[in-house]
Order: sequence, then structure tokens, then C-alpha cells
Amino acid sequence: MAPTKDPGTSASPPLARSRILQDVDGAIFDAVVIGGGITGLGIALDASLRGLSVALFEREDYAAGTTSRSSKLIHGGLRYLAQGQFAVTRESLVERQHLLRLAPGLVREIPFVIPVRRGPTEAARYALGLAIYRALAPAGSRSFAHIDRSQIRDLAPWMDPRAIDTGFVYWDAQTDDVALAMAVYRRAREAGALLVNHCAVTRVTDAGGLCEINAHDREGGSDLRFRARCVVVASGAWGDRDIGGLKGGLPIQPAKGVHLLLSTDRFPMRAAMYLPTVSDDRMIFVVPWLDRILVGTTDTLYEGDIATPEVEEEDLAYLLEGLRRHTAPGQVRREDVVAAHAGIRPLVAGEAGSTSKLSRAERVKTDDRIIHIGGGKLTTYRRIAERVGSILADRLGARTGPVTLDVPLVRPTNAPPCARDGIPCAGADFDRLLLRYGGECDEILRLMPGEIGCQSEASAVPPLFEAEVRHAVQREQAMTLIDVLDRRTRLLALDHRRALALARPVASLMASDLAWTEGREASEVNALVRHARAFGLPEWRA
Repeated sequence: MAPTKDPGTSASPPLARSRILQDVDGAIFDAVVIGGGITGLGIALDASLRGLSVALFEREDYAAGTTSRSSKLIHGGLRYLAQGQFAVTRESLVERQHLLRLAPGLVREIPFVIPVRRGPTEAARYALGLAIYRALAPAGSRSFAHIDRSQIRDLAPWMDPRAIDTGFVYWDAQTDDVALAMAVYRRAREAGALLVNHCAVTRVTDAGGLCEINAHDREGGSDLRFRARCVVVASGAWGDRDIGGLKGGLPIQPAKGVHLLLSTDRFPMRAAMYLPTVSDDRMIFVVPWLDRILVGTTDTLYEGDIATPEVEEEDLAYLLEGLRRHTAPGQVRREDVVAAHAGIRPLVAGEAGSTSKLSRAERVKTDDRIIHIGGGKLTTYRRIAERVGSILADRLGARTGPVTLDVPLVRPTNAPPCARDGIPCAGADFDRLLLRYGGECDEILRLMPGEIGCQSEASAVPPLFEAEVRHAVQREQAMTLIDVLDRRTRLLALDHRRALALARPVASLMASDLAWTEGREASEVNALVRHARAFGLPEWRA
């Protein structure tokens, strides 16, 4: 089957999606990918660029699981050095440099500060770790530097000077995890992959040299049947769950990671911080992100429902106490938390005594026509996809060698659209759009530049543009209100109270593109209210 042309915006979103489903039903693909997180999307892009016919199916929405609940960092992982995971760190640092080049604006460098509290011995330990970190990085990477107490206070005025002897600054990178995933989605679609969200694979069986696959479209209600020469299971935390007729996945050990979001008003900072905690001397991140301060993360064994992890009292106490260790008395208050969320890391189970010590390296398990992928991290998604793509190429006789090293994920931009054509977009708003879309933010603002709802003067969260919603529906296959307010715009993660306030006007705007009835609009708002329970403190769910 030849790659299908990108349906683009030539048809309404429901019609365009219907055409994709028609192309899928009854077709034979070289590879079918199950799972639409960053790993699955990366595999779909890699395999398509090798000339293979590819289809991807995601039960919920793209990036709905682990991908959208990350620390938003593209980094080597300093703490992995202490665990002896040098290969993981080296690979991550190499991939960091690739993503800085392939996704300018969307992936950007950011300085990190490590304060030293315990004198020369601790300073020497950090200096050694940072020297190894730099030595593992590719040529051209920034080095680290020693800084004094006054410089740290200049970068983060809320730091308690009594808790600082000296410190270090080094460089890593950050992104918007969902925006990165959607950039990969757009490139995979352009490369010919057929991508469908809200469509669950229900059965995989042997069909005489091929895999016969059944799927159910959870939006339209139709059932599909098609075949594939290979199936790739990249379903993350669900990787060890049986799909009808398909067993033998990797053993997954779910670990819960929690992030808190604070207002920049009380925690102004010009660099990210990497801070040791009190109880177990782990490190937590304090990172400026989309007009908020992201604090995280925990790393604890999780045995609950992986679809609905929530922030519990012990998670909140752990992170707030870790932050208080480095601030003046009374600086950190419970009410400073404006949003919070939990996510599940799909670590491959091993012999380590705690989830924090399990390797972040991916594991690939291959059977006759089935490939299972588990583990890995956001930073290394491209390399993981390349590894799986090489296996597919060997089995199916496709193009070998790297295929994504020269494929830009976003177009560069030179000037903000507010500087021309009368587009009403302030500099800070443009910077947010640039972080999410790169050069494509010009196109987004021209769809419809108006703002949705009234922006509260007290809110640090930027305005939500109608164009962002339209772009999500027309170009990124957003099918539900949760798709838009949780993942495409990140409003639910940044300020879930405001997301709830804008639910009805956003649903009304989506209804015009998706042909929703009044009943569907109401059900979408109700679903968002239920979903929002996971984006706050325990008392907010009472």
C-alpha cells in the first residue's frame, strides 16, 4: 500500500478523519503501531521515511499518557550518573543536541543552577559530576561554571542565602512535551503515515504470514479490520496489558511522577534550579515553564489505575518540603500551588530496589511479527524510533541507516507576527506560541486572531486564542474538549480553574468544526469537569 496523501484542511475535520478510516479498513500495511505517545509517533515517522506503509492507532489521544506528564526537559539526566547509567546519559546528551537543531524554538537551552550547602566536599562532588556530564556530551555543548551566592540570588531571589555556600550553573534544554509530540505527528502525517486517535486496537491474530488486526473507532463507533506485516506495540504504561490475541509484552513497573505548578509572582527566576530534597537527598527540578514554575518530580511505586493517577497528600508534602529547604521561612505556602498533576513512567521491571534506580534505557522485545518497546524517556524518543525502524527495515527490506537526523520538526521563524500584518499578539504571547509551534505560529494566528473569554488581570496565564483551538481541530486531530484544553493548549495543566471557566466557549467553537449537537457539547463539558479532578490538590477534589 502506498503512503496516503495528507488530507490537510481541504475537508472538514470529521470528513478528513473519515477518509483516513476508509483508507485503513481492509488495507495491508507494512507496519502498524499501537500507541500514540512520543515513542509511537516517532516510530511512525521513522518507518514512513524508510518508505514503509504505516498506520498508527491511539486508544485515547496523542500524548495523553506519560508524554504529557513529563518534567518538560530534554536532558542527559545528572542523577543517572550516580547510578552508573553512563550509556543512558551519553545517548541522552547526544539526542539533546539533535533536538536543539531539529526543533529550534520548540526545544531551547536553559541554564540550571545547583546550590551547594555543605561546603568544599559537596562542591567537589558536584564539580566532578558536572565534569563527567560535560565530557559525555558531544562537541560544542556548553560547559558548566562556578558561581557565588550573590549570583544565585540574582537568578532566583526567593532562595534563602543562609542555605547557600556557593553553586554551579550548567546548561540543559526544555520543551513543551505535547507540542514536541504534535510536531512529530505532523511530520509523520506529511511522510505518509495514517494516524488515528480515539481508535482502539481490540484484537491481533495470525493470518497466514500476516497479522490480522481489529480496531474500534471510539468516536464514530465503526469497527475496522486490516492486516500488517509487522506490529509495533508502543503503548507505554499499558505495554504489559494483553490485547485480544496478542500476549507476551514487556514487564512494566509503573512509577508515579508528580509535578506542582506555582505562580511566577512569588517565585521569580531567570534560571532553572536543581535542588536536593530533605528526606532522601534526591534532586527535584524547579523550572520556569509557560509563565508558571514547574516543581517536580516524585518517583514512587504505583499500583493504582494507570489511567487516572492523582496527586496525593504525601506527594504534595514531599515536594513542598523539598522546596522549603532552600527558601526563607514562610516563603512556600500550600496556597502557592495553582495546579498539579501526576503521570506514570512505564519503566521496565528489574531487580532494583526502588523505581528511582530502575534504568531509563528502553527495552525492545521481538517476536515473529511483533515488536514490543518499553522504557525510554522523552529525550531519547528519536533514537528509540530509529532502533525500531532499523529492525523493521531489516525484516521488510526497506531503507536502512538513520533517516530522521536531517528532518526538521518545526520551521524556523525570524520575526514575531505581531511585528507585521497587524496581528494582535504581544511579545510574551508570541514567545509562548513559538515554544509550541516554531515557525508555524504565523499560520496559527492567521486562522483567527481573537481571544477566547476575558483574561483576568490576576492571571499569569496568557490568553487563549481562537486560532489555537481551530488549529488543534483542523490540523492536529483534536476530537474532544479534553484534547484541546488539556494537551493542545495546556490550559488545564497551567490553570485548571480557568480551563473550567472557558470550557463552554471552547466547546462551542469546536462544535462548529466537528458538527457537535448541543447534547455532545454538554457531555464534553461534563467530561472535562471529571477529568480536571486529576489537576489539583487533594482538597480540590472534595
